[in-house]
Parts: sequence; structure tokens; C-alpha cells
Amino acid sequence: MRFRISSEASGDLVSVWEYTKDRWGIEQADLYIDGFMLRFVWLIENGALWSPGPDIKPGVFSCIEKSHVIFFSEGQGHINILRILHGRMDSGRHLE
Repeated sequence: MRFRISSEASGDLVSVWEYTKDRWGIEQADLYIDGFMLRFVWLIENGALWSPGPDIKPGVFSCIEKSHVIFFSEGQGHINILRILHGRMDSGRHLE
């Protein structure tokens, strides 16, 4: 199984990287994004631990990674990374 990153999630990752770079530097920004990549692999390997996203459409799961929440769904032979939102963001609004 593999993962696919939606264009929205890709934009989320760019935003996270830029914010982290501006705040704490390039090395920290790279480490933070690496953490997401490792979490995506972990999600693939631990499907039994997936939890449905609260108050979002069926088939969408969520996983916390530091200050962010990864929203994803299962595809055929892969997981779809839908969005990566800060924990304070209104997920319902961003997942429509």
C-alpha cells in the first residue's frame, strides 16, 4: 500500500513548511515535514488503529501529528491524504 497526497494537502504541507521555516528555520521545517511522511507510512502499516474523523463524512479518518490533524481516506491499494490542518482550524469548513 502507498499514500497519495491531494493537491489541497500538498498546499497544506507547503504552508506548514513555510510557517515553520519563518519561525524556527529550514532545518526544523524539514524535520517537521519528515514527521508527516513518517506518519503517512505509519498509517499505512497500522490500519487497525485508524479512527474516524469527528463530525466529518463517513470514510474519512483522522490522525494527530504534533499540532496538526491529518485527514485521509482509504483507496484501492493506497490511502488518500486529503488535508493537513492545524488543530485549531475548523475541519468541517476545510473538508467540504
